[in-house]
Formats: sequence, structure tokens, C-alpha cells
Amino acid sequence: MRYRTYLKLKELKEEEGDLIVAFLNSLTGKVPEVAYPVLPAETAATPQNKPPEVATEARNQH
Repeated sequence: MRYRTYLKLKELKEEEGDLIVAFLNSLTGKVPEVAYPVLPAETAATPQNKPPEVATEARNQH
């Protein structure tokens, strides 16, 4: 099998690519359905995410 495969900008050897393809072809079964929860609407009282450095500074001020 001839093809060009790249992983993290590194060209794979043909044998490595063949092994990956063989593995992927061996996967069987149905992909499970994922049910995502419906979250409540955002309000003025909803806590906001803060970058880690801001959260650390806030903790250190108390």
C-alpha cells in the first residue's frame, strides 16, 4: 500500500502506516450515542470563568 502519512510533521515509514491502517480496520462496533445535558440559561448571577492566573491572584488577596 503506497501513501504518504504524516504524524506531528514526521513522515511515517510504510510499515508503520500499514500497522496503523490494520489497527483502524480492526475496530468494530457501533459508536455510542452521547447525550449532552441541557444547561440552564446564563444570568447575571452565573459565575464567570477566570484564567488561572487571575483566580490565583484573587485567592492570594484574601
